[in-house]
Amino acid sequence: MPSLKNNSSGVFELGLPSTKTVLPEADQQGTVINAPLPAAVHAALGSASNLRSFSLTGLFVLAIFYTLYFAADFVLPVALALLMSLLLLPLVSLLSRMKIPEPIGSAIAIVILMLVLVGIASLIYQPAASFMEDFPHHLRQIQERLAFLSASLKQAGHTSEQVEQLMGSSQAPTTVVTFKQQGLIQVFFSQTPVFSAKLIVVIILAYFLLAHREAFLLKAVKAVTTFQDKRRIVEIAKEIQTSIARYLVSVTVLNLGLGLSVGIAVGLLGVSNALMWGVAAFLLNYVPFIGAVCGIILVAIASLIQFQNIWYACLAPLLYLVLNALESNFITPQILGKWMTLNPVAIFLSFLFWGWLWGVPGMLLAVPILATIKIFCDRVDSLTQLGEFLGD
Repeated sequence: MPSLKNNSSGVFELGLPSTKTVLPEADQQGTVINAPLPAAVHAALGSASNLRSFSLTGLFVLAIFYTLYFAADFVLPVALALLMSLLLLPLVSLLSRMKIPEPIGSAIAIVILMLVLVGIASLIYQPAASFMEDFPHHLRQIQERLAFLSASLKQAGHTSEQVEQLMGSSQAPTTVVTFKQQGLIQVFFSQTPVFSAKLIVVIILAYFLLAHREAFLLKAVKAVTTFQDKRRIVEIAKEIQTSIARYLVSVTVLNLGLGLSVGIAVGLLGVSNALMWGVAAFLLNYVPFIGAVCGIILVAIASLIQFQNIWYACLAPLLYLVLNALESNFITPQILGKWMTLNPVAIFLSFLFWGWLWGVPGMLLAVPILATIKIFCDRVDSLTQLGEFLGD
């Protein structure tokens, strides 16, 4: 507001509030410098910056996937070793609470796992090998069992040929080329040295990950400077270890229950080699979606080979289907609960992607990788929306 000011000569002057106008600076030649930019220019520059950042992020993600695909011989054993170490982590922790040093406890846990796998292989190797060797003969038996279906298909094919003749379609003669393929046993033994080398690498790396996991965590903590980042790294690492280990142990127990149920069920129905089919159900259930389908098809083939009555032969795969539906839709969600609930769409997409990238090992790693990504996204503020999408 106006005010009266007394100057040096004693005369009062009327003082008004000063208004300061900010003008662009200019140099000695009159060129304007540091002039404020219009709002539209700021918006355009911000959009261009966001687009560039998004493009660089997309290229970085594609480069990672490209590296994972072409470096699978290196990355896949590391990922399988991590999975094995997380599976054995509860046993190592139990041995550590029993005053057994972690290096010794890690070695004991890996030896126990190897003995279990060798025992399972010894139980099912002979019946599985004989079944696969006689598989071509089994296919002929199945064709005889399903003769009524083949007659219907032949009739449909004959009708289709008549329709094509009426429409004047002519087909050039085709030459059938057959390739002589190696048998399953030959392929298995030809791949055994490579498989054994990768298995040794996985076992050794899993041992070091178990025996020195605290040292790895300390090195990761020392790599960052702020206390907040150190605490975040520790929280993420502990949550990943706890959640994935509990998930793997729970899934193993559930798969074991399913395998026992399937083995007992098909044994009561009179299907031969019930122990082999129970072990197959246990192992195949680690692979989401496709594993159960493959197990049901194999049990159906074995049942059709053994039983003359087709309707009775359908009981074994039908019972397998019912048991798998109960396990996947009711028992597993009840046991795992909300702590490991993932978006079914995200699970399916992860299964497809990692299966395409790494084959069957990628299918085994799909859910643990997805769970790890969700835990990491939940702990990083800028990725919480992605973590919300991955959750159910």
